[in-house]
Amino acid sequence: MRGSLQERNNKYYAVFRVNGKQKWVNLQIPTTRGNKRRAEQALNNLLVQYNSNPNMFDKIGFADYIAKWLDNVKNSVDTITYDGYKQYAEKHIIPYFKEKIWHYKMLKYLILRDIIIIRLLLADLTARQEAYL
Repeated sequence: MRGSLQERNNKYYAVFRVNGKQKWVNLQIPTTRGNKRRAEQALNNLLVQYNSNPNMFDKIGFADYIAKWLDNVKNSVDTITYDGYKQYAEKHIIPYFKEKIWHYKMLKYLILRDIIIIRLLLADLTARQEAYL
């Protein structure tokens, strides 16, 4: 995949095609002197990320994201910990977020209420696990 740099609103943007549609990504790099190389490197890094994960610009539900996360974390935690994560996610987190859809890369911009709910659910899970130790 190829891309190009464009300047807009005094910032560099990466421009390329995803599924036949033109995609503009703000690189958060100002168009001041000396930043063009940084922007070119950021563009190359973005293209490498996209080539390794072509779904990064897809819209997926947070519940689907949690399900993928559970699959990824399965082999890196103890079986009991994974079972606790899975049970809690399936009982509390996934039902709550089933209808909410966010852009894959924009999950960090969850609304504050949802972040608080996730933290409370995970804190409760952690407390329950510590009680068993």
